[in-house]
Amino acid sequence: MNQIRQCVLQTSTNRITFHVTCPQGRLNDSKRLVNVIDMNNRKVSNQDDGTGASKLVSRILNSTLKRQGWFTIKSTPFPTTNYLHFFKVGNDTYCNAYKIKSYMTGPIMLGLIATMKTKSQEEIDKYISKCMDSVPEVLACMTNNLKYKYYNRGERETSLLKIDIISSSEVAIQLYEGCWIPMKQTTFRTLYSAGGDRVNKYTFISPEELYFKCTGEHLTDVQIKLMYAYLLQNTSEKLVTQRSLELLNELPKMFPTRINKLIVKNNPQARDSTHVIMMVRGNLLDWSISGYITGNNQVGRQSVNSHMCVSLKNYELHIQDSDGNTMVTLDVEGYSTLKENLNEDTYFALEPKKGCIGIGTIKRLNSAYFCEKSDEIFYFTGSICIDQQNTDVSIGDQFTSRAMAFLNDTASFDRVSTMRSYKRTVLPDRVDINAMFELQPFTLPKE
Repeated sequence: MNQIRQCVLQTSTNRITFHVTCPQGRLNDSKRLVNVIDMNNRKVSNQDDGTGASKLVSRILNSTLKRQGWFTIKSTPFPTTNYLHFFKVGNDTYCNAYKIKSYMTGPIMLGLIATMKTKSQEEIDKYISKCMDSVPEVLACMTNNLKYKYYNRGERETSLLKIDIISSSEVAIQLYEGCWIPMKQTTFRTLYSAGGDRVNKYTFISPEELYFKCTGEHLTDVQIKLMYAYLLQNTSEKLVTQRSLELLNELPKMFPTRINKLIVKNNPQARDSTHVIMMVRGNLLDWSISGYITGNNQVGRQSVNSHMCVSLKNYELHIQDSDGNTMVTLDVEGYSTLKENLNEDTYFALEPKKGCIGIGTIKRLNSAYFCEKSDEIFYFTGSICIDQQNTDVSIGDQFTSRAMAFLNDTASFDRVSTMRSYKRTVLPDRVDINAMFELQPFTLPKE
């Protein structure tokens, strides 16, 4: 009996759910039925255009076909009339009755799975027919766009260009809005290789020369200005940063009770940037990722700071004299407790309450933040170093990767060495991340 099961395809910018129908109800080689595929494939290689993602999906799909013979994919909500039906007859592979090569299964799925809800079945079949005789490089760029490298005023730039298949032997490349240039698929492979840092006649070719080679015509001065404006607007770094920041806004919607994105007000260090703190409620503890977001391309390795968050409700406020002797002891019930009892000239110490493990005495509140409306106040512990393997990770992806680690902190304690010391921490009062609307850095009021 055939089985239907829901699967998830997760990329760096999308989480796509779909249904698989096949004899075993699952895709082979996909543990827990979740495939984590990075469309931007940041693995260091000579050709970094997302081919790694396409090859991985092709391997999973072809393994499923080999063992089960066929499977059908439908987008959610289920049921739907649009589908992708893959099957094998002998050694031949088919998709929706079109005979395709085995390496096409991954690119076809990646190219269609996100848009199956909006496309008609006729448009899906037309896309498959276009792919039938295309080379792998064309299929990869249909999904991830063409990486095009060139010089602009002495500086190297990398833009992502859209392509479309004209016929089995030709493709069209979009140089700017409304301007498509034709190119033979065999020639396109050379241009594709140049984008992957291979040295050939298209390596760092100027847009003007590329246009002339493909059309035999020269661009006007106005067209050149339009073209460079379009290319600079679509540089890969800008697009990656833009997509990652969109994901940053989507995370609180995906985990509404466990992630909250907050803007810090009245922070003089922010200057021309926006100080963002993302609060994450883990299984055991509460965490934060903070960073300054500007309108520029922000890629790097350590552009954000990660901390454990501790609610000050886990402390007692000891108001002291100048010799350090406690005069008054109060339970911290919220921001109002500190506001009413402390000023710049007050000697004080915050001592952990009984039952708290892993936190110590506080005598300064330089890293404390509060929300006046909810009376919530917390402070950051020391910074946690969570490193990225690559050096060109967008700031939104840095937020996201750390948030995913903190959500399942009980598992991350064993996987991330810098989090291991927090494994035995016990805090009776957790930070209420859903009660906060905007944050302000805490400063002692003047007397």
